[in-house]
Amino acid sequence: MGINLADVKGTGPQGRIVKEDVTNHSKPAEAEEGEAAHRETAAAEDTVLPLKGYTRAMFYSMQKTLEVPHFGFHEELNAEHLMQLKKVCKLEFERKLAHDSSLNKTQDKHSHPVLVDYSKAKLTMMPFLFKALSLALDDYPILNSSVDEEGKRVIQHGRHNIGCAMNTPFGLVVPNVKDVARKSVMDIALELHRLQVLAQSNHLSPDDINSGTITVSNIGTVAGTYASPLIHVPEVAIVALGRAQYLPRYDPNDESSGVKRTPIMPLSWSADHRVVDGATLASFCKVWKSYLESPDKMILHLC
Repeated sequence: MGINLADVKGTGPQGRIVKEDVTNHSKPAEAEEGEAAHRETAAAEDTVLPLKGYTRAMFYSMQKTLEVPHFGFHEELNAEHLMQLKKVCKLEFERKLAHDSSLNKTQDKHSHPVLVDYSKAKLTMMPFLFKALSLALDDYPILNSSVDEEGKRVIQHGRHNIGCAMNTPFGLVVPNVKDVARKSVMDIALELHRLQVLAQSNHLSPDDINSGTITVSNIGTVAGTYASPLIHVPEVAIVALGRAQYLPRYDPNDESSGVKRTPIMPLSWSADHRVVDGATLASFCKVWKSYLESPDKMILHLC
């Protein structure tokens, strides 16, 4: 039994160790060994996670993505003027939400099983990024395309339905804002709020998810700078936004000014190399950046 008799307390005559003493001494140890073995067995059990909902859809979508030849392009965005514009517009955005009693009726043409309270919408940089992206797509419509594998053709879409990757308790999902070219920055902000509320409650409709033409993934809200995003097939391009942070940069328009503390947002593009070449993507990103770094230019194009 492997028992050291020196550790056993005898109960026989003159303190002698009898059989019962040895048996009783071994029971606690055997019980502890049994409990430890049970704990190890319980800890080693596997957990089966069924594929369902958003997770199931993303599983099969990513399988198709592996068939696409990706190429990446990294850039950085000076977000200083964009942040200033957002700060100015934030006050008007909040005033509009507080005083426009017809907002819910005019904005929400959908029916859904959960309440979407637009008074809780927030103005972030995303609506500006979406609007500028739509303006850049006017110059480079090939980025607003999808691949028809069966028909062996590329379809350039007239509508700018820009997807936004969202992390939810039910998995990753990519709903899209329809017709961004025809929406104001405020319209885009409210629609993003609606999609976020529905995504978090697992109530997005097929129309909310289908017919996207290009995707934005704001991975920076979680962590990280640059990424290698995977295209949301059958689209041909996706951009991942990294975490904005203040970094030392020279002013390209004034080299004598020295180093300046500058808010920098990393941009990570992936594109389908069967459809988009590197020069086209770089030129497209340059136009997009020009609207974001000098957002006053967007006024000429806003509807």
